[in-house]
Amino acid sequence: MKKVLILNKNQKNLELMSQFFHQHGITSCLAANYKDLESFLQDEDMGVALLDISGFDNNIWSYCQELRSRDIPFVLISATRTDKLDATSIKEGARGVLIKPLSPKQLLTLVQTILGQ
Repeated sequence: MKKVLILNKNQKNLELMSQFFHQHGITSCLAANYKDLESFLQDEDMGVALLDISGFDNNIWSYCQELRSRDIPFVLISATRTDKLDATSIKEGARGVLIKPLSPKQLLTLVQTILGQ
C-alpha cells in the first residue's frame, strides 16, 4: 500500500494530519526537517508527498527535484499564494499548491486520487 509523506515544521500539524489519514486507512510518514525528509526518499512505497513549505528555505526546491526524479508526485502547501510560487511549483513539477487553511475533504480527495484509491 502506498504511503503519504508529510513535511511540516509544526509537530502538532504533523500529528493531526497523520491521525486524519490514519482514520481514512492511509499510512503516513512524518518529516519535520530536511534530514527526516531525506530518510523517506528511498521508500519505494511512497505514493505522494505533501510539503508544507512554510518556514523552509529555498533548498526545498532541490527536494522537489529529488521527488520528481523518483516519480513521487508532490503537492505544496503554503500560507499564501503568489505568482512566483505558482510558477516555481509548476516548473519543479508539483501537482498543485494548496493554500491554508486546508479543507480536509479536498485534501483527502486529492491524496486518494493521486494514490489511485
